[in-house]
Amino acid sequence: MLQYIQNDEIEKVMVETEPLSMRIEDIGFVNILKIDIEGAEYQAFLGLENNLKNKMIGSIVFELNKLRIGEEWYDFYEFLNKLRMIYGWEFYTLSVDGDLVLSDLKEFFTLDFVENVVMVLK
Repeated sequence: MLQYIQNDEIEKVMVETEPLSMRIEDIGFVNILKIDIEGAEYQAFLGLENNLKNKMIGSIVFELNKLRIGEEWYDFYEFLNKLRMIYGWEFYTLSVDGDLVLSDLKEFFTLDFVENVVMVLK
């Protein structure tokens, strides 16, 4: 159920949804995935775990926002670190010219906000 406000009244609309992981399985491989879901990144990554393990995604661009992610901040770090160590994912930021700059995942989590994290399967 989706709710939105129109003309000062709350409208309710039924919307069909499906998990992103199922769509990726149908496609087989996604070269780049951009996630911008305002603090729900950890839940999205958990839902994509099998796709990530099975190397069905080439790279993911997302942001880290400690305030929005909240209590799951350290759990998210542990999850991403497991992907890095076991499956070979690497983490980058973007330079001002748009080039990938290899970065330390642990350092990202010492910051309150990182605008463009690029996670690349190696």
